[in-house]
Amino acid sequence: MSERPVIEPARLAAITGAVPSRLLRKLDRQPELAESWRWRREGEATVVETDKGARVTLRGARIADADQIACDCLLAPRCIHVLAVATRLPLAESDGDADEHEDAPTEEASGVEERPATEDERAAAATTRAALVQLAMLGATGAGVVVQAQLLRGLHLARVASLPRLATAAQRTHARLRRWREEGRTQAQLEALLASWRDALLLAWALEGGAIEGALRGQARRRFEPLPPTRLVGLCCAPFVSETGYAGVTTWLVDRGGALRSVSSVRSSSQSGGARRADLAPFARATITHAELSRAEVALEGATASADGRLGAGAGVRVARLGDATLDHEWAAPLFAEPWRTQLRRALGADPATSPPLFLDVVVCRGHAALGSGEGAIAIPLRPPLGGHAAADLAALVAHGEGRRLRMVARLTGDAIAPLSVASPGGRWDLGLQGGRYARIEDLLADAPIESSDIPLPPARTIELAPWWPLTRVVARTFRGGWRSVGTGDEGARLRARALPQAAGLVAALESAARPSGRDGAGALRPPEPAPFASALTACAAYLEAIEEAARARAFGLVSSD
Repeated sequence: MSERPVIEPARLAAITGAVPSRLLRKLDRQPELAESWRWRREGEATVVETDKGARVTLRGARIADADQIACDCLLAPRCIHVLAVATRLPLAESDGDADEHEDAPTEEASGVEERPATEDERAAAATTRAALVQLAMLGATGAGVVVQAQLLRGLHLARVASLPRLATAAQRTHARLRRWREEGRTQAQLEALLASWRDALLLAWALEGGAIEGALRGQARRRFEPLPPTRLVGLCCAPFVSETGYAGVTTWLVDRGGALRSVSSVRSSSQSGGARRADLAPFARATITHAELSRAEVALEGATASADGRLGAGAGVRVARLGDATLDHEWAAPLFAEPWRTQLRRALGADPATSPPLFLDVVVCRGHAALGSGEGAIAIPLRPPLGGHAAADLAALVAHGEGRRLRMVARLTGDAIAPLSVASPGGRWDLGLQGGRYARIEDLLADAPIESSDIPLPPARTIELAPWWPLTRVVARTFRGGWRSVGTGDEGARLRARALPQAAGLVAALESAARPSGRDGAGALRPPEPAPFASALTACAAYLEAIEEAARARAFGLVSSD
């Protein structure tokens, strides 16, 4: 079926708590058990038939109460059928949550004065912190549905206590943990999970500390103010898939003064692919689609905008199309005239979901985007922004765009550039959206000017080439397997040999914090104290992120290599 009900985090946590541990272990071994069952609609209800004939009935579009999800088996409601179905439902967003694909707190939140934490706020922070510490102790491999339920309890309490930033951090960690356990357990997924875990734990610790400032609380909704009648020029249309079960598209525009504006549409990620998402209407009562808006010069009346440039999608917005627009439009010229080093420096360390895209003039060179010329030129690898058509489009761009100069709207993702849109005199191509609906990308690239590029490509970077690779290995191994996997290897000595004594000290502190606290009556090792262990792992992860960000800045030519 195309769309499923959503479930409240508190309800999913309650269902998990009621199921016997032996069934929890079975679901940990088969997390996607319910996906093989038959899902169908029966009137206003959703019915799931198991492979053994049991029926789970979901009533309503938002599962919040116990009577909205029921099974006809003898063990209900403490059966695996209810839990297996519930875990495959998207989490419900609270009424005050921020845009699903934009997770950072808004700028308005930073101006709220500091005040003492309430009991509800401290309880939410403590519950979330305990779940995150348990995740560190067990490792991502051992963090099954029980730990996930604890995270959901923290998420629910954070919403009740009006702590949207903590709620978003807990939800992001929960989503990434599930993705890592269910979708291949790749190193990239583990690194993303580690980053969200670290940020959420530091935030929970800060909220438990006493007085809370507005930036720590966050702000759920942006404040939209009326926008005077204005003209805008479309720049690009980019798809996204959020970590909370939603997908959509964002269109970027620019006004006469060079100010960026954006408007987004969000749908369930199961509803449609990227090409069809471009056909969504960005405004409630406007007939223009995202695909059309991104290629047009328009006049807006009745619009609203937030401080960070986002346009409201209310019913009062009226849109008049004035003509076509390209990336060569004079209003877009200041965006591409900004030095690429300045743009990279601003994007480095920023959240790709909330920071504005990069506007670059590049030469495609053996799978890289060549920026600049002469001794100061650099080449940054190209990566697809999304799967599906985006990967195929990027492959065509690399194959047919060799040596051609293009205008590119892109995002910085780690140590690579993810193109969102490319343009040549022959037109523009939005990666991941157009599929086969328009001219093939190689036909568009045929009109792009060819430039010879003598930019030396950087060597293939592997973990062994980084002097701090022993720390990377320790952190990844520990976060994957928990305290038992820390070990007492020679990583500290290797780090000292590479003139990284601070990193060696952090590894020694982690090994000390991971030592068992003794043995129980049966002779089994007792785990170490959770809080010091989580603190030591957090310190290692924070140091690793800082040194890798500094290395990226040096690779991008933003700092001296001396």
